[in-house]
Order: sequence, then structure tokens, then C-alpha cells
Amino acid sequence: MKHILLIILISSYTFAKDNIQLLTETWTPYQIETKEGLKGISVELVRQIQKRIGNKNTIKVFPWNRGYDITLNKKGYALFLTTRSKKGKIFLNG
Repeated sequence: MKHILLIILISSYTFAKDNIQLLTETWTPYQIETKEGLKGISVELVRQIQKRIGNKNTIKVFPWNRGYDITLNKKGYALFLTTRSKKGKIFLNG
């Protein structure tokens, strides 16, 4: 199985648990919108992180370009995406 790379783009000064609004895009099988809600490999990983830091905000789905723009231009937003990588490293950009 190929390694999974989790990319989280975080704007400056958003590390307070209650202030981070998480954004993602729909990208099967990592982030999938269903009738039951948002599901997928990366969604489950991010929800575990949320649980550990006490963040109860709902993950919102936007087209990638819009989510990226929001994250770069507004404080308190984080954008995540998961993709496959041969190296399997995690990168944080903040």
C-alpha cells in the first residue's frame, strides 16, 4: 500500500483550538460527501486531530481554489488534502 501524505495549510496565528475552521475539497476516496455527511481517509485523520485538540468545528467543503484563497487571506482557517506519496512524509505550511 502506498504511503499517505497529509498536507495541511494553516494561515498564521490559527493554532487556538476553537478558532480553526477546517476546509477541504471533495476528492474520492480521501474526502467524500455522502447523504450521511463527509467521509473518507483524510477526514477521519483530521477528525482524530480535532478530537485530540478539542476542536469541535464542522469541516466545510469548498472547491480547492476557493478554500485555498480563504486560507491564505483570512485568519483562523486551515485547508487540508490527502494524497499518495512515495516518501510518506507530512508537511505543514503555516
